[in-house]
Amino acid sequence: MIKIFELLKDIQVTNDFIKDVINNNGYNSIILDYYKRLEEEEHIDLTNKINSIDDCNSIWTLDKYELQKIKDFKKTNLCKDKFCNNCKKVKQASRLSQFVPQLKKLEEEFDLFHVTLTVPNVEGHDYNKLIKTIKTMFKSYRKLNHYLMDIESIKDISFKKYFYVGSIRSLEVTYKNDSYHPHLHCIFAMKKGLKLSKRFKNTYSYSKKNGTRSFSSFEILIQKIWRLTNEGKKVTKKSIDDLEIGYSCSVDKIEDEHYFEVFKYMTKSNSDDEEDFMSYDNFKVLYYSLKSVRQIQGYGILYNLKEKENYEEEVDYLYNKIIDELKEKELPIEVMEAPEDLLKQNDYLIISRKKVFSYLRQL
Repeated sequence: MIKIFELLKDIQVTNDFIKDVINNNGYNSIILDYYKRLEEEEHIDLTNKINSIDDCNSIWTLDKYELQKIKDFKKTNLCKDKFCNNCKKVKQASRLSQFVPQLKKLEEEFDLFHVTLTVPNVEGHDYNKLIKTIKTMFKSYRKLNHYLMDIESIKDISFKKYFYVGSIRSLEVTYKNDSYHPHLHCIFAMKKGLKLSKRFKNTYSYSKKNGTRSFSSFEILIQKIWRLTNEGKKVTKKSIDDLEIGYSCSVDKIEDEHYFEVFKYMTKSNSDDEEDFMSYDNFKVLYYSLKSVRQIQGYGILYNLKEKENYEEEVDYLYNKIIDELKEKELPIEVMEAPEDLLKQNDYLIISRKKVFSYLRQL
């Protein structure tokens, strides 16, 4: 028997969460100024976008249970802008809740690998260069996928032993000053029980962030194919053998933390200073280079991986049980409050249906 009121703390919207929302709204004020400047400089109409960001998370709608000192979060306005820290985190949480259970189910048949593919940094605040680089990366990834699936072949090279059946690729662009680092976080589905013997070292084996690592022959091969396709060169066994070093690629058996890498937001600063906001030049480059870009794409058996709700029945059952018990004592009153005001009211427990999913995943 579920003890409903014992679960309230588990589905609580904490003060720390509310503080994060408020801090992110403060960050959004800088993004608003950037959009206003861009609108003026480029003579484009960004009124709707500006108003949407200005209104994002400004007011929460809640059901208030006065006698029981509980407020149930119902909704808030979201701008869904790629630069909004609140909406980026909402989108990441949504993707994790939707995609991860589907991928974990695949592990019954296949082994999943986290694959990172990089290219040289794009230097300077020229968004056309970054646009071109991203388009080339996406085209190269399609080509790589064709080789792995044996849709296109490379004479005297076979990938059949890996039993690659599909993948997801996700774009991330990190930046520091005027240097932009586009790269792909991917999930490969391959043969169950596949062992990749890592015994080779090259330039990419040494990293201040990740220490020293060795690569498998599979990784070395992908590194070289990845470089050749991005440089627009013909991929043959000879061109692969003649190439001393490719572009960086790592392939590791997937761990839970890798899902966060694949499904996180598209942009992030590489600065060590958390207070180091992106400059206007960074904003402008990323605004134009990522406009209408599809961050996540599936291939092969993962092509039709759907963004759909998971555990909906369980979530609805548990949430409705909680609300039914609250309503046995009193009917709620709908209220609208700013996050700043909610933070001052320590005598209320704030709960949310969205927190029920997090609770169920931990069971």
